[in-house]
Amino acid sequence: MGNIVRGACQWGTLAALAKFGTVEMVGQYALGLAVTAPIMLLAGMQLNAVQITDAKGEFSFGDYLSLRSLSTLAALVVVGVIVFASGFRKETALVVLLIGLSKAVDAIADVMLSAWQQREEMRVVSAVWMVNAVGSLLLAIVGLVLSGNVVWAVAGSAAGSALALAVATVLTRFFPCGNGGASPPRWHLDRLRRLTVVALPLGGVVALLSLNVNVPRYFVQHYLGESALGLFAAAAYPMVLGDTLMSSLVQSASPRMAKYHAAGDGAAFKALLIRLTLIGALTGLAAVGVVLVAGRQILTWLYRPEYASQTAVFVWVVAAVSLRYAYVFIGVAVTAMRHFLVQFYLRVGIFLFLMAVSPLLIVRFGLLGGAIALVIVTAVEGAVWLSIGYEYVWKWTRSSSSLAASGAQAPGF
Repeated sequence: MGNIVRGACQWGTLAALAKFGTVEMVGQYALGLAVTAPIMLLAGMQLNAVQITDAKGEFSFGDYLSLRSLSTLAALVVVGVIVFASGFRKETALVVLLIGLSKAVDAIADVMLSAWQQREEMRVVSAVWMVNAVGSLLLAIVGLVLSGNVVWAVAGSAAGSALALAVATVLTRFFPCGNGGASPPRWHLDRLRRLTVVALPLGGVVALLSLNVNVPRYFVQHYLGESALGLFAAAAYPMVLGDTLMSSLVQSASPRMAKYHAAGDGAAFKALLIRLTLIGALTGLAAVGVVLVAGRQILTWLYRPEYASQTAVFVWVVAAVSLRYAYVFIGVAVTAMRHFLVQFYLRVGIFLFLMAVSPLLIVRFGLLGGAIALVIVTAVEGAVWLSIGYEYVWKWTRSSSSLAASGAQAPGF
């Protein structure tokens, strides 16, 4: 439920810009997300996944908080440098900077949320997500309606993130994050170095994943302009509902899978992975069916009639995302098993492939080319994930089942 509210409100911000603003405003907002997301995700190093799956308590809450604070500060500096060097118009530059600031605030709150997720205290996590989502949406709408300016809308969204951080800080008094509470940062250089070594490959993975999603948007903005990017982003965004469901399952399943792996329980690990994969595949099939039947009506209802001209883009984007749902949980399983480096190599290869394919298709087919590029790359990525799943997941679950049958103890980490 927390993810549903969060996803709906994130889409609501874009929808408000489409209904009360202009296509160009939507493009500026989408560009801000596309520029800041890979940087902030790389800086985050997927520390939330490392923290959630740290079933043996290798690092403390203070370790995670200190590293996240340092990396987030560095990311803000990088965002500022990129904005300065890119020569964006003043309004667009302010939008990018404010979105970066909002994500930085969310990053600090995420350390507390990850500690609660590790304990499977999902209700607390959900409450903070809802405060963040609803507060950000309402304040963004107020800023947009009163000013008619996208900068004030994004500033309102950033204020919602700050409100959520304040709420999370208060909740740590009642739901401890560490040993007895949310301990302050721990500035032990050797532990920070070791944690960075563990987390950085996964940070590269998630940053490259974000780049893979956003690469077509960069080329759309470069070749076709901000208004075209607004149309492309609006057509892609309704899939937030399906992403919300998948995200909820990922966040709930990660700590459980890590515990099964640590205990050497391959049978439970495999059963959970199979159930999740079936849910993902069925969700994807349902999404494709819906957009084939009612894609034009959905875009018209969500935004304005001119957005319905991108129905074909909508269908292709949904096809790409739905295909990913069928294999995304293999990545969750590999992360729970703490195999991070192989994912980095995969993302590098996919990124290079997408960089080669996207400009060719976008120049040839326009916005539709960007969506087709996503489908092609997703299909290739899915095939590689299947081979990785066989090598790491299937072989381990099979060997652990054999050991269990013989009465031996299966290895965890």
